[in-house]
Amino acid sequence: MKNTTIQLAKWQIEKVNELKRAIADNPARVIATVKKVAPSGCSRVINFCFINDKREVDCINGIINIFAGYKIDTKIWGLRVYGGGMDMAFAVLYDFYRALQIPDSLKLANRYTLI
Repeated sequence: MKNTTIQLAKWQIEKVNELKRAIADNPARVIATVKKVAPSGCSRVINFCFINDKREVDCINGIINIFAGYKIDTKIWGLRVYGGGMDMAFAVLYDFYRALQIPDSLKLANRYTLI
């Protein structure tokens, strides 16, 4: 994704800061759910959630959409991810962590829970 300036509301900035801190502490708090795989196997819809400090589940598809550029599939409610032959949840998280400038993005993107 090219360098762009993103305007965020105050609550979005707080959510991003909470995510950055928590992911650095424990990246396994991110949950990925593959909701649908295309018959060709070349795309899938994945839903991403995060368990916050209050042990509540927050959907982070919108934030990933803003920072990493993945499109939201409104019919199935998840991120439409194109590609095959690799772990696409990892690919999305790696792109997202890099966009957030989280150190050790490669190592951290591999630590998530797949349901």
